Amino acid sequence: MTGLMNEFNPNELAAISWPDKRIRIQNVANINSMEIPCFPSFIKNSSCANEVLSRAFKRTADIAVFHHDKDSPRLHPDSLYMPIMYLYRHSIELLLKEFVFQLKQLRLINQKDADSALDLHNLHKLWNLIKPTIISSNPKGNPKIVSNAELILQDLHIADNNGQLFRYATGKGGSVTSNDYPDFVDLKQIHDGISALHNFLSGCLNQIDQ
Repeated sequence: MTGLMNEFNPNELAAISWPDKRIRIQNVANINSMEIPCFPSFIKNSSCANEVLSRAFKRTADIAVFHHDKDSPRLHPDSLYMPIMYLYRHSIELLLKEFVFQLKQLRLINQKDADSALDLHNLHKLWNLIKPTIISSNPKGNPKIVSNAELILQDLHIADNNGQLFRYATGKGGSVTSNDYPDFVDLKQIHDGISALHNFLSGCLNQIDQ
């Protein structure tokens, strides 16, 4: 604890909050006393929970991208790259899995292939299962849009091919995950690419639902 306290000056220590037995994270004594109300149970009423969660993960990353400057002036967004990319990648993974699940329910894809892909975090396998349906459902669509979407998915897959590299500082074998990170990125450009991909996949998914 001494080491932790030594990182801050006395003025900063006075502003730091410490664990308090009166503050619990999963229950509220008085609903009227909530400062930032949140009702997680709303998801129970959703007929497409994965799609809702996908938008929520993306929204959380968007907030981090555009509001990091509201954080402490001492902090730079460099350390936000990893959690932001995790949130964006997971958002896309959830959307792809919802797409695969819907196609499986409609028996438009091989059931075993669907189950195998749904058990993993491989974006390529998920994409390859839905790509034929996207193309066949839009015979007059612009093929460049599909290929451009695939390029963004490839970027995500190359950055993290198993859904784990943005979650931990070291891999199971002890490898340092950040060794393969790019030297610099534009968070706004990442946001724009993911947003475009999310819009495309959401539109195609809604087309299948209808």
